[in-house]
Amino acid sequence: MRPCPECGGTMVYERSVKQYVCTSCGTVMNLQELLEATERIRAEREKQERSEERRVGKECEVPCR
Repeated sequence: MRPCPECGGTMVYERSVKQYVCTSCGTVMNLQELLEATERIRAEREKQERSEERRVGKECEVPCR
């Protein structure tokens, strides 16, 4: 099962509509949309983590007294 890109709930495949439906918020997506949303979220998290690492790295360059 895949996590919902909107709320983090569980996406389940509904054969009757041939799409994934979130059991928590009701978001409906086909497989391609779900994969694209998951990839977009992953890329945004990586970008944020790199930004935070750079910020923390700059703080560590200041000599401790």
